[in-house]
Amino acid sequence: MRTPGPVLVAWLLELDVAGALTTAHVRASAQISGVNVRTVWRRLAAARTEGRVERRSRTRPELSGQAWEVLAQAGGNVSVRCTGT
Repeated sequence: MRTPGPVLVAWLLELDVAGALTTAHVRASAQISGVNVRTVWRRLAAARTEGRVERRSRTRPELSGQAWEVLAQAGGNVSVRCTGT
């Protein structure tokens, strides 16, 4: 997934705080980044409300030993239902 970089988002936020941000800035930023205009607006909104210009890191699910055991017993097929026994 592509996303505008933190430097670009920080620059747009500076323009916004100064009252100089225009739709043309956002469109150009989207084109430069290779993303949809809506993505840039979302990242800018996150910078405004959460104070972060970087992308939020994604958490990766961790499987317990019991979950691995259930998968092994099911032959690795996660579509098999676990009955809880």
